[in-house]
Parts: sequence; C-alpha cells; structure tokens
Amino acid sequence: TCALPIYLDPASTAAGTPRVLINKYTLSDEKILAGNIVTLTLFIENTHARPVQNIKTSISVIKVEGSDGTETGGTVFSPVDGSNSFFIEQIPARTTVERSIDLLVDPNATAKTYIVPITIEYEDQKANSYSVEEMVNIPVTQECKLQILSTEVPPTAFIGQPTFIGAEFVNVGKVALNNFIVMLEGNFHKEQASYFVGNLQIGASDYYQGIVYPEKEGTLSGKLVFSYIDNNNREVQVEEPFQLEVLGARAMEPMPGDMPPEMMDPGAKAGGGSTKKIFFYVIPIVILAAIAIFLWRRKKKKQMEDEELLDA
Repeated sequence: TCALPIYLDPASTAAGTPRVLINKYTLSDEKILAGNIVTLTLFIENTHARPVQNIKTSISVIKVEGSDGTETGGTVFSPVDGSNSFFIEQIPARTTVERSIDLLVDPNATAKTYIVPITIEYEDQKANSYSVEEMVNIPVTQECKLQILSTEVPPTAFIGQPTFIGAEFVNVGKVALNNFIVMLEGNFHKEQASYFVGNLQIGASDYYQGIVYPEKEGTLSGKLVFSYIDNNNREVQVEEPFQLEVLGARAMEPMPGDMPPEMMDPGAKAGGGSTKKIFFYVIPIVILAAIAIFLWRRKKKKQMEDEELLDA
C-alpha cells in the first residue's frame, strides 16, 4: 500500500517569533510649527508567515523641557480627540496595515527634532505575548517674529544737509534670529548704510540709524531692510519703506540790522569773516553732533540693558 501525502499549511508550521514593526511613517508637514496639529501615519507590518492578533500601538508621552534641562510639566505631543494608543484586531501574515493619529504640538515646545518612542504589543495564534519598541522622528519648529517698534523719519529735509533715519526693533518670536542685518536702501547718497547685529536673541531689542544726503528737491523714497536667517535656515527680509520731502538749500537768515565795523569782533576784522558766518555754519554742525551723541548713548544704554537681562 502507498501512504497518502499529508499537506500542511506552511503558516501553521512556521517557526520562530512573529515580528511586527513599523516599516514606514509619514507626517502631514515636513516641519511642524509649535501650537499646530500634526498627523502621524504609521505603516505597521507583520513580517511573519503567521498572523498576529490583539495588536496595541502606543505613542509615548514626551515631557516639555525647560531651558535648564528640567521638565516643566505638560507634554510636547498630545492626542487630539482620543488617547495616545489604538487597537488592531488582527494583521494577516506578511501584511502591512496603515493607521493615523492626530497630535497637538505644545506651543512652548523647544524647536528641535523629537525622537518619539512607539510601543507595539501583540499576540500570536497561541496567545503568546510579544512587545517591540520603535522610534519616529518629529521635527518641531518655533515661530520667528520680528517687530519694528518705531521708525524715525523727519517730515522734511534740505538738499545737501544730513538727515537721520532710525528704527528700533525687537525679536518677539521664540527662536533667535541669526545673521541679522539692517540695510538702508535707496537711490541717494548715504552713510552708515548697513548695521550687522549678528544673532538677535529672544526678547532682545536694538536700534539702527543711517544718514541720508538729499541731492534734489521733491520726494525722496527709500526703505529699511531687516534681513535674517530663521530656524529653518531660510532667509527672511522685512521691509519698511519711507519718504522724505526735500526742500531747497536752507537759506541763511540775515542778522537783525547792519552791524557797524566797530561792533564786529577782532577776529572778523582781521580775517575778513563775520560772526554771521560762524553762527550759520558752526551752530548746525554742533546741533547735529549733539543729536548723534544722544542717539549713540541711547543705543549703548539699550545694549547694556539687554546684556543685564540676559545675564539675570
């Protein structure tokens, strides 16, 4: 007699531990702004020749860290309208299933890439329990925000006379602004046309002042350009346009009455000059110098206050 061949289901005889893993994951955005919602999609694969069942997938809680490295309470990622885990009844042999979960990113989360542990618990057909831990990376970015507190532009200017253009600004975002520079742009002669700040730290303020020399009457148009690199390594430019009404050269006003020679000072008689010329040429220079010194001291004081705030 010949024995009949016995055919066994390969899945029922497959040996070894059934392996379940995350073979791929996707995020709704390349980088997630703190305070927004990110959709995390997991592709969970059963690599074994036998099915697995009672699968529980859990996303671990990431604590918020303060600037000193200590936990400040709260979580970086919080599930939206649900828990931080989900259940799958069964995954057939060599099959991948797709599941998504919405997570709210804490508004105060530090801008960096977070490594998020994901635990997968499951059973084989004999109710043997297994557990595996996977990792996903979720990059979080913070808002960059520059605020122009004030711009200082005089209502009128005169041909050939120096005109000061200034602006005060502050970093009101939650990340430092790198390679920060202020530029004075326009089709006119200028001095101190750029001011390099470097890194404008969180909450820091500064002041810029440039000098414009109008060359013709009419409306002079220009702009202040604030340029920096944000935390996504992208260049950002903020423009503040301005206009000046330029008048003709300032006329010298005559002195009251004609001064007789005997009332002129000795230096004027000897050199052929007059106190009138001294008054109209020297005094404006002294005034402009005083304004420049005042603004310089104001800027220096502001820098010292910012340094004291950072050291506190």
